[in-house]
Amino acid sequence: MGKVGTMCNLVYWKDEVSGNLAPVVEKFLLTEEHLDSAEQATLAAYLRIWAYGPFAGGSQLELLQAKFTELVAQGDRNSIEQWCQQALDLGIEPF
Repeated sequence: MGKVGTMCNLVYWKDEVSGNLAPVVEKFLLTEEHLDSAEQATLAAYLRIWAYGPFAGGSQLELLQAKFTELVAQGDRNSIEQWCQQALDLGIEPF
């Protein structure tokens, strides 16, 4: 079992304790700046927890999980924003 606030069991980005995630999320949410490959990987790791988290199952969640690989793995801002909107449509709010 991981420590509370580590990436393995993270519930919310502000709870992560390494200090690596918050600046990436803030950059993503508050600016239009490009995320570099390390930042993209950090954000994707966080969103993966939300994509495969302890939510009610069903075909819509499975579709969201499939879209995770398709969209977030691409790493560009538009793809990540599109996935986040689809998550919001299902009531999943990672930010």
